[in-house]
Amino acid sequence: MPRLTNPFKSKAPAQNQHLVVEDDHMDEAIHENGLKLLNESLGDDELQINYQWCSIVNYGFPEPQQQDDDIEVYQAYHQWEKTKREKLLDESTRVWKSLIDENGGTTCKLLKNDSMKKTIKNTIRKYSIPPWYRRYVWTQITGVDKKIKENRGYYKKILEVHRGQSCPNEAQIDLDLCRTFPSHPFFSNSHSVGRMQMKNVLTAFSWRNPYVSYCQSLNYLVGALLLHCGEEESFWLLVTILEDILPANYYNPELTGMRVDSYVLDELIKDRLPKLHAHLHKLGVETTAFASGWFMRVFIEVFPIETSMRVLDLVFSEGTKILFRVALSYLKLHDSHIEQRYHMGEVLHYLNHSTRRLYDSTQLFKQCFTFYNLKIKQISEYREKYTEIVDEESRELEQRRREVRKREEAKRKQIEAQCLEERSHSLQHDEDEQDSIHPSHGTNSTSVLPHDTATTATTTTPSHHEEDHDLSLNASSLTSAPVHNNEEQ
Repeated sequence: MPRLTNPFKSKAPAQNQHLVVEDDHMDEAIHENGLKLLNESLGDDELQINYQWCSIVNYGFPEPQQQDDDIEVYQAYHQWEKTKREKLLDESTRVWKSLIDENGGTTCKLLKNDSMKKTIKNTIRKYSIPPWYRRYVWTQITGVDKKIKENRGYYKKILEVHRGQSCPNEAQIDLDLCRTFPSHPFFSNSHSVGRMQMKNVLTAFSWRNPYVSYCQSLNYLVGALLLHCGEEESFWLLVTILEDILPANYYNPELTGMRVDSYVLDELIKDRLPKLHAHLHKLGVETTAFASGWFMRVFIEVFPIETSMRVLDLVFSEGTKILFRVALSYLKLHDSHIEQRYHMGEVLHYLNHSTRRLYDSTQLFKQCFTFYNLKIKQISEYREKYTEIVDEESRELEQRRREVRKREEAKRKQIEAQCLEERSHSLQHDEDEQDSIHPSHGTNSTSVLPHDTATTATTTTPSHHEEDHDLSLNASSLTSAPVHNNEEQ
């Protein structure tokens, strides 16, 4: 059976293509089983549209081109594609096919007992999950299949109830949609199916969980889920990640959980990579400068898509400790390169760009489970310690914000008072100018000349016009008696 491959290999415009097939030596029986499982699990056209990307090379993303991309990225991709990718994918598919067949086929419960749970965990660690099995495995190991049954119709209902209403972060969601995987045909324009689905999922979650509502980086997570699952499944997988797997405060407005985990990672680097930690500290490189992007995106759009999906497999299987395992292992593999850079900017540039070349993740994931025996208990203890520190930082920050707002309010009032005073003086000056040009006559006006103006008037030499009318007012009469307006009598 021919294998589905990347549509970008064709010369035709990507937006006008669907699935392109080419002959390949991939084990037909294995791939056919994957597609059979796919077809059995799909219930409507929406899933067919989403699931097509699982069977396309590089998930439908454009393959790196030598003339357009970093040459090292191009070389890393094609080396991976030619030498290892297919072999590992064949092996992974064969293992999962056997595992599923031995336990009752596609209707089996993967987590039916402790023994099976351990087998699934070890299989994901060693082989990851083939793209065409991910939807089936993800929804079972996370309990999303049960959530959908227990909350039948919930997703559609929450969208219907709020239809026509603007969610609090709608403007930011709309802004981020066009930034999410713009080179992928599923998300490439404002009318693409993927982009509309992404908006639905993010909007539904913002209504469900106003504490988090929406945070930048969730768009990448939802985009990756939609390449494997339909809208409703992607919604519940997002709920599971944010409400069950990650700490509840990870994406709150203060990003408390992310900041705590950055401190935790810094502590772990100090424990296991002391030389690297000292180097980073000497250069003033704070862990949060690179860890925040890694953790908040769950490494999606940090590593190439296939490597990112392996991380997500492990997060669904083992929880948040995987984030620390992956971060530590990556730093361990690259510590010598990092230590050869002697400026903060160089280090951050390397950390932000070297990740893009990690198509062959074999060594990374081998390192994850051999370098550091990381226990969730240790992470919990560190999190408890640093939560207190971050909370105190947040209180101090809020206090500084209040003080700044108070100073700015006082300054604003001072400026307003100065402006009012200057305006008053300007008006008074204009009146004085008018008085000097058109002196007043008589004493029948109801206007009263202000005291300071009157005083000035007594020291001013009378004009010829005043002498003609025999006006010889002294200072006391000016301040006590009304004078005429500047009108001719």
